[in-house]
Formats: sequence, structure tokens, C-alpha cells
Amino acid sequence: MASGSCGLDPVGGDVDHVIETLSESLSLETRYLALKEDYLKTGMCDPAFNYSGDRRLALLVSAVKTDLASVCSWGRQADPRFFDQLRLGLGVSSSESAEAEKELSNCSRAATAGNTDAFYLAFSRFKVSALKMILKKFRSVREALPPFGASFIHKKMESLKMVRLTPDGRPDCDNEFVSFDAFSKAIQGYEKLKKAGKLPANSRYLTIVDYTKPSNSRRLMVLDLSTHRVMNQTWVAHGDGIPDLNQAEKEKRSRMRPTPTPFPSEKGGSDRFGSNPKTGNEHKSNLSSLGFIRAETEYNGTWGRSLRLHGLEAGVNDQMLSRGVVLHGWGVDQMSWTSKDNFMSGVKAISSLGALDGKSMNELNSMDGRMSSVAFSEVNNATKGCLGVSEEPVRVRQSDGTFKGEKNQKDLLIELLGGKSNGVQSAPSLIFNYGSVNQKSPYFE
Repeated sequence: MASGSCGLDPVGGDVDHVIETLSESLSLETRYLALKEDYLKTGMCDPAFNYSGDRRLALLVSAVKTDLASVCSWGRQADPRFFDQLRLGLGVSSSESAEAEKELSNCSRAATAGNTDAFYLAFSRFKVSALKMILKKFRSVREALPPFGASFIHKKMESLKMVRLTPDGRPDCDNEFVSFDAFSKAIQGYEKLKKAGKLPANSRYLTIVDYTKPSNSRRLMVLDLSTHRVMNQTWVAHGDGIPDLNQAEKEKRSRMRPTPTPFPSEKGGSDRFGSNPKTGNEHKSNLSSLGFIRAETEYNGTWGRSLRLHGLEAGVNDQMLSRGVVLHGWGVDQMSWTSKDNFMSGVKAISSLGALDGKSMNELNSMDGRMSSVAFSEVNNATKGCLGVSEEPVRVRQSDGTFKGEKNQKDLLIELLGGKSNGVQSAPSLIFNYGSVNQKSPYFE
């Protein structure tokens, strides 16, 4: 059921309250289906929706980095099948991949021989040479999509659970929409909090963060309950639960090879494969909090332009303001999302590195670091408890449902959630952090 078929599209600002009153008289199922149908029409879940070819390549390079590590991991025989598939996907000849093939053989021999130093040296050379081949190929082909093609990218993203595919190989947007249980709980809380005066009467946006999904899934969704439209969907980090590292621990991790980036969220709960991150309400826990949250004022702080968050549930999230849990952006340095200029300059730097023979371990680590600077970071991202979002330019949805112009993702969310969407003053959004079907709250049954 489309939102238009419900007769819910506003024709003027004064009609919003009437529209929402009519909307609240509809069943939860009808409202859910109206929002879902609107979402499916947008195609938001496709990796191509907001991200141009060079950025999708950066996502893919990150996935390939993970695969290369498994191809030549410590103590295991190298599996040549992945590299063959990569070469076919690139469309390169054997001669073009000869350097990487040679380093793969060296890496395999070092791993099976059990020589740790030799393994790390060979692995670094293999990874750098393979990624250099990928980036060189991309640099030589100017297409809307990287030379791999959409199907290769989609399949690789599916393997990392960054997108799910339909049987014909297209992104499955149906499965990327928020679950009915999360929506039902969020709506019940939204209406009870409004009636209790804990939300402004003109509040219209509801944001749902679904922590049952991994952080490499776009699990943050902003809903306009007045028009039954989905305004935005994006990735969002969870709290890692790791106390701040002292200098000795930082130095120890910096010496590890390969360097852990980002630090593993061993206490906050790894959600790379879909398990819920650990949550909490305690000071210095660096954990995310579940439940209902009201967006507050924006400010400029450690993370630049940010949005304060006020937890509305006693004992569950009511320490968020005092803990300094906010919505902030991940810049290029923090999250390794790349701008086009940074990406292409990185490609140029890697392509001019020359042969690997005779390179020292330090030189190889530096080369590998430059590789990382042009790729999306590991998908298991985490913050110190905040809602961290990318600062990439994304399409802006207008109140009439069209998409017009681009805006920094962080700035767009701060304006949507803070009540200043598209330059129109409205009211702060309610945010619902969803954890499971068993989640309890006084604001829903």
C-alpha cells in the first residue's frame, strides 16, 4: 500500500497534525506496510543508491583484504580458488597478476614452514601486490561501476552481510527494512511518550536503530510518520565497551602485525555476524544503551558537530546525557571512508610503488598502511557508546518524497533528528534502540 493510496500526503504545514491523527487511527500493520512500500520504491538498500563507483570499490577492497588474509593465514595452506576468482572478476591476464602470484607462493611456503617472521614478510608482500593490481586495474578503466561489475560487488558484499541478494542477484531491499517487531515497539513508545508530554506535540520523525543487525548493515532508519516515508537509512556504529587504552597498551597494539584496525570489540560484543552487541547504562562502560531516546541540542565538541541524546528510560539509558553519549560523525581519519580525491591520490601513490623485491618490513608496512587509507575500514566498527555515522555525501529526501541534492550524512541526520529538516523547523526526533523481541519497556506492551 503506497503512502499516496492512504490519502496521507500533506498539502500544507498546517495539515500535519490532522494527517498524523488520521495515521494513528490506522492499524500498526497498515502503517508498517505503507512505510515499507515507500521504502521499496526508493531502492535505498542498493549499494549504488548513495555511493558512487569509487566508494563502492573502497568497500570491495576492504572485503578483498579480509579474503586475502584467509587465503594465506598463519599455519594453513593457501587456497588458490579465491585468487583465481579475483583475477577473473578483474579480467586481468596471468602476466598482469604475476607479481601477486609469486608472492602468494612465498606466503604459502612461509606459513606451512611455521616461520613467523618470514610469514609476516611474505604476507605483507602478497597483500600489497594483490591490492596494487586491483587499484591499478581500477585506475585504468573509467566506468560508472568499477571493472568488477555490479554482480561481483553485490556477491562480495553479500558474503560480508553488507547486502542480501534476491535469487536473480539484485539487492534484496525487502529484507533490509526494519522488522515489524521493532516498528511495533517503537510506535507504541512514540505514542505513549507524546501523550505523556515527553515529546513535543509537533514531533513527526521516528528513528529506529536495530542492534539485532550487524554494523555492516544499514541498521539506522529515519521514518516520517506524517507522510509514511522513509527519509534516510545508513550504517551506525555501536559502543565497543572497551575502556580507553593507556599508552603502553596503545604501543603494544601498534607493534602487532597485522595491526588490529579497529580495535576488536571483545567486551562490547562483536556483531560482525549478527550477534547483538553488549549494552549498558553505566558511566565509563563505553557501551550503547537500548530503549527510547530523545534527540536534544546540537553542539561542537571532540567529534565536531554532534547531537546530544537524552535517554528516557530509568535504569536503562537515563545516563546517556551525563555519559556524553551523542550522535557524531566518523571522518576519513576515524572510519577510513574516503572522499574521491583521497581515493584517487591513494591509487596514484600505490601504483607508483614499483617492485616489491628488496623492500624492508617497515617499507612494506608503510605501503600496506597507504593501502588501508584508500579503503573502507573493517565492517565491525565501534565507538565509545555513541551513534557514530559516516560523513559521506548522501542524497537528501524532500518532504514530497523526491531526492534532491546531497548533504554530509552526519549533518543530514543532525538536522533530521534535531528538528530542522530541509530548513524547516519541526521538533526533535524520538530514537528507539532495538535489541530483541524480548526487550522490555514501560512504553510498550
